Amino acid sequence: MAILTYNQLMADSFFLNLWFSGFELSDMLAAVAVMKQFPFSAALPGITNVAVHPVSWGEPTILEQRFRPGVSPEEAAEIAAGLLHEDYAYMFEAKMDLATVAGQIHRSGRGV
Repeated sequence: MAILTYNQLMADSFFLNLWFSGFELSDMLAAVAVMKQFPFSAALPGITNVAVHPVSWGEPTILEQRFRPGVSPEEAAEIAAGLLHEDYAYMFEAKMDLATVAGQIHRSGRGV
């Protein structure tokens, strides 16, 4: 018996948006606490992408950094915290195993 990983099973995404009335260092710590409540994927654990966007989508991204393997929420927040600004949006991306299927995997890679 084997378990299919998330990318073999589905391509759907799950998004969680948190909006804060202001954003200071204490709010970044609250965001870390929220990130720690979700179980990361067993195949790709941790935060895999950090991005900092200006509120105006017409402006270029301030920071985009990908991690493989993923980093802890604390490490990701520390990177973003160096760019705190009231007109920036902060994005942290992580993979989760929303569904898995137990079954045998043939050499073709397909489960039964």
